[in-house]
Amino acid sequence: MNAIEEKIKQLESFQKDVEGITIELSKEYKAEIIDMNTAQLEDGKEATGQSISPGYRPLTIRIKREKGQPTNKVTLKDTGEFHKQFDLVFFPTSFVIVSDDDKAQKLERKYGKDIYGLNEKNLQELIDLVKPDLIKHFRKLVA
Repeated sequence: MNAIEEKIKQLESFQKDVEGITIELSKEYKAEIIDMNTAQLEDGKEATGQSISPGYRPLTIRIKREKGQPTNKVTLKDTGEFHKQFDLVFFPTSFVIVSDDDKAQKLERKYGKDIYGLNEKNLQELIDLVKPDLIKHFRKLVA
């Protein structure tokens, strides 16, 4: 096999494995990914970029006002435990954000699964974080 054929094989191998490599490299940014998801929720947004709905009920609004918490957007943050229990579960070509908090299932039923995940802006930020590592990996592979 000549050098060009070898490089083609290396490129094909990289192309076939790029999703898995990217997920593997993303593991180093677990804390950042969780922070991005938490920040979205604190802004009242879900992964789709839409506002979290339904809004708070009148009793919840009253309680949140007493605590000095925002009432104009749903943040899914009262004590902070739900957000603190966020974790990532990695699969070969993807990852999901989950919460081990006792309220997680109830919140998922009420607000949907899109409370987890990264919006377009944060996804691009993650890509920007991983990209230099991916380039280094690629260069090592085809060196």
